[in-house]
Order: sequence, then structure tokens, then C-alpha cells
Amino acid sequence: MVADTVPAMLAYWDNQLICRYANESYLDWFGKIRDEMVNNISITDLFGDAYGPYEPHVSAALNGSPQELVLVMPAPGKKNKRYLQVSFFPDIEADVVKGFVMHAADITPVKELEKQIKKSNDTIKAQNKSLLNFANIVTHDLRGYTFNLEGLLELYEKEPNEQEKQLIFDNIKDLSALFKTTVKNLSDVVAIQNMGDIPVEEVNLFECVNKAVEVLGRQIKETGASVKINVSPFVYIDANPAYMDSIVYNFLSNAIKYRHPDRSPSVEFSTMVSGNETILSIKDNGKGIDLDKHRHQLFGMYKTFHGNSDATGIGLFITKYQVDSMGGHIGVESQVDKGTWFRVYLKTKTHAHGNVVRFI
Repeated sequence: MVADTVPAMLAYWDNQLICRYANESYLDWFGKIRDEMVNNISITDLFGDAYGPYEPHVSAALNGSPQELVLVMPAPGKKNKRYLQVSFFPDIEADVVKGFVMHAADITPVKELEKQIKKSNDTIKAQNKSLLNFANIVTHDLRGYTFNLEGLLELYEKEPNEQEKQLIFDNIKDLSALFKTTVKNLSDVVAIQNMGDIPVEEVNLFECVNKAVEVLGRQIKETGASVKINVSPFVYIDANPAYMDSIVYNFLSNAIKYRHPDRSPSVEFSTMVSGNETILSIKDNGKGIDLDKHRHQLFGMYKTFHGNSDATGIGLFITKYQVDSMGGHIGVESQVDKGTWFRVYLKTKTHAHGNVVRFI
């Protein structure tokens, strides 16, 4: 029969819920042969515990009302769930419902495509929002520098006193240095947003943390900071090495930069493997952040919270972007005057048990 050549599942059930016809696709789905199914099995026996979602639609079909629904369920004996679009068409003769035709199509590929399209649309929306935010920041910053530079140049040209002119010129140089820093920060943001697919490889977290400690050795010494490294040397993650170096550096640098004025900074790195995730924990005793006020701004571009003159508001923005681009995410807890605890969730490559604890 032609019905046996179509991929959709077709079956006819009479008003006593006995199968009177099933095409090859229907038989294959349930793992039955025709003699087992046709004229020998009821719909409740065939579906067993899975009959529940169908029951109201079967009842409606037997009352003469066509039905349609989408179900997510595994094929019998299989684990992978599939999306099925199921339709019930009543067979009515002389106002009597003799049974119904059941049509089921596997629409899993369509649903998976819908998910991909939605994910792509969400990504595009996020990128557009980021670009708009970036454009607003660039416009604001350049306007501010232009206004200040024009004002200083005007003062310089009008000032007759050479000593005063030198002071104005020094201000112009300071402004130029700040502008250079701003352009570098904006260039860093553009660079990470234009990279597209991020290359990943096996990265050792213990080595990343130790590298950051070595790079920031001078700041650690000058501030009297203590750094505890409670990180297993056997934990590897799938990550971009440059990103991981930057991420760990930024967290350690911020812990030192935003230290509490009444105590020496203390920072602890630790790791925990949970399922297929490695959690990198960074805990400090710094100024802390009022998350009730600033949680939604914490990773925003140019968002600062402590009034430090050297704060740029770029570090955490870039860090979050880097973690997100590698399929991870960041959790944070913080209390003002107590400190901050960041947790970075990343994909685990391989691991073994046992930590090496190092104190700096």
C-alpha cells in the first residue's frame, strides 16, 4: 500500500479502541509486526503507561472532534526523546463515529532547527544590544575628551604667563594619556567581540593561577597580600589559554586593587569538580560590593562601584564575555566590608583527586 511508503505513522483504531490498520512506520516505531498489532491489540495495551497524554484526545475524537497535539516522548525501548505531531481524524458514518485515524509525524528535526534559530536570534539581539551600548559609550567618551581638549587648548592660547601655560600643557598631556588608555580599553572590547569562534584546548588551572601570581608579584608584595592556592594540579578544562590567563589575572588584580583599607588583602583560589563542570572559586576579604544595588550592573561596561581613581569598569565586562564565550558562567556573592566570592563554572576536561595547597 502507498501508506506503507510514507515516513509518517498511520493507524486506524475502531470505537472499541482496537487497531484495525497500521502502516510500516507505525509498526517500526512500536517494534511490532503486523499480526501482533492489527486486530489483536488495544490502544491502551499498546501505549501502556504512556497512554495518559493521549486519553483526552482519543475521547474527543470518538465524540467526533478532530484533535491535534505535539508530544515529547521516547520511542518504546529507546532513551532519546522525539517530538511527535499527532493528529486524530474521526471516521464518521451516518452520524456514528466508527473509529479514528491516528497520524503521527516525527518533527524532531524541525524543533531542533527552531531551537537553533531561537538561539541565533537571541545571540543577535544580545550582540545588537552590546553594539548599541558600545556605540553610546564611545560617543560619550569621545565627546568628553574633545570638549576638554578644546577647552585646554583655548586656555593655552590665551594664557600669557609661561609658567601657567606649562601647567596647562601638563594637563593636556595627562588628558592625552587618559585618552590613550580609553582607546586601548575600547580596542580590547572590540578585539574580543570580533574573534568569532574561540579556539579551545586543554588548559591546566593550577598553572593559570600560578602564572597570575607571578605576574602580579610586585603588587602582592607592595600591598602585603596573602594568596592561598588550593587548586588541584590535575584539573584540566576545555578553554582558550589566553582567555583563562586574562580571567584569573583580572580576578586577582581586582582583589588587590579593591582591597579593604583597614586590612591586608587575602585571596584564596580553589577548585571543585562537579559532574562535567569545574568550579574555580576566588574569595577575597576586600571592600565587597552591595549586590542589592549593583548586581544587574556588575558585569556592565564601564561600571565601577568603589570610586577608585584607577578603576576602568572594563575588567569584569571582559571577564564575563570571555567566560560566556567558552560556554561557562559566573556566580558571585559579596558583602560590603566583608569581601567577595566569585565562582567561575567551566567545562571539565579530565581530572584526578587531590589538591596541592600553596601559600604566598
